[in-house]
Amino acid sequence: MQNFSLTGKSLSQNLMLTINDQAMTDHVNNSGNSYKTLVAMGSYVISYMPLKVNLALTYSYSSFDMPTSENTLHGPSASLSALLLKGNIRMSLAGSRFSNIIDNDLYGNITTASLSAVFKITKMHMVKARLYINNSTG
Repeated sequence: MQNFSLTGKSLSQNLMLTINDQAMTDHVNNSGNSYKTLVAMGSYVISYMPLKVNLALTYSYSSFDMPTSENTLHGPSASLSALLLKGNIRMSLAGSRFSNIIDNDLYGNITTASLSAVFKITKMHMVKARLYINNSTG
């Protein structure tokens, strides 16, 4: 995992890269089957502190190589969040789209979107609302 950060008076940026590659052998049932997994993720987050706005962009890739099939799941995701009215309202918008590939054939897509809001009435009381949409094909 690598993490790079640049922070200024009004702008903060963060880049994170993560890779995990593993090979395993099944010794439980004495089959000797080997399995390989690869998980990689890259994220970029930028914050503009005077407006209290954050933007995050991520790309994820996962591959599972098994004796019976090879499965891959990959795609982008993004989120935007902001604090409004001196921090009394928190708004966020997020979305992602992942492709599910089995044995080099596109099996389907998973698309998500969400919108959430938090309104702070007093120090100990708040109202939360969230709209979440999940669409899967295949």
